Formats: sequence, structure tokens, C-alpha cells
Amino acid sequence: MNRRRIPYAGKPTTVSYPTIANGASLGPRGIAFLRRVALSPQPYRMTLNADRMSVDRAVASGFVRRDVRDNQAVWIVGKGREFLDRLMRCE
Repeated sequence: MNRRRIPYAGKPTTVSYPTIANGASLGPRGIAFLRRVALSPQPYRMTLNADRMSVDRAVASGFVRRDVRDNQAVWIVGKGREFLDRLMRCE
């Protein structure tokens, strides 16, 4: 007798698509966004649509953080600077 098996509710799900948490990359747009943020002496204000598309992945990876006073401004954090430094060293 074949019965459909119902998965256990507490079973951890396995993610089959790449995410930042399991090692996905930011891509060229994300790296360009990080460079623009790193070069800005003040909080970087997102003016380009490409910035708005890349900011969520950068925040999720912990490379930048949003400014608490302005939702359109971001700061780069130490982890983001280390990531850019590693990229520059390997090229």
C-alpha cells in the first residue's frame, strides 16, 4: 500500500537555490555598489536603480548597513571592506 508521506513539521528545510547564507556571490552589480559605498566619505545615498537592486543582497550578507535616519543612505561595515580588500588582492 502506497501512502503519501507527509514531511515532519520540525524537519529543517534544505535550500536548493544559492543564497548569501550558503555562499552565493553578490555579482558584478553588487561589487560595483560596494565600491561606490566604500569610496563615499559620508553615508552613500542611493540614486541609481542598480543600487536599489543591490542593497538588499549587500545588507543580507552583512557588508553594508542602512542609516537609521535615512532609508536611502547606507554605510559600509568592516566585513564589506574586508571583502573588497580580498577581491583587490586576488586580481
